[in-house]
Amino acid sequence: MKMTLNFISSVVATYLVIIFMSGIESGSFWNVVLVAVLLGVFNILVKPGLQMLSVIPTLITILLFLLVTNAAILIMADWLIDSFKVDNFGTAIFFSIIISAINWGLHRAFRKMDKTRRKK
Repeated sequence: MKMTLNFISSVVATYLVIIFMSGIESGSFWNVVLVAVLLGVFNILVKPGLQMLSVIPTLITILLFLLVTNAAILIMADWLIDSFKVDNFGTAIFFSIIISAINWGLHRAFRKMDKTRRKK
């Protein structure tokens, strides 16, 4: 029953989007049903593989954005503190990479020390 309701809602959603969105035409209602069926099959068979392939680029994008935000924060500190200077955005990015690596290593070391203490 749940699968049937999901299929019907997919057909209705597909049909409504085709009606209201320019640039997509279906020809007939049965073509919309066929599109909904194919989308369902592709979502079951193809989507998991594509999502697996997208994990690494997604993580890289997130990590790069975190480096950019850290660099931006460093530049804001430069604006607010007269005696603190950052030459350019590239230097801020490099600083961010080094600080992130050091913090990662320290957090990892502290976690190991904490686990060792708990065992004793």
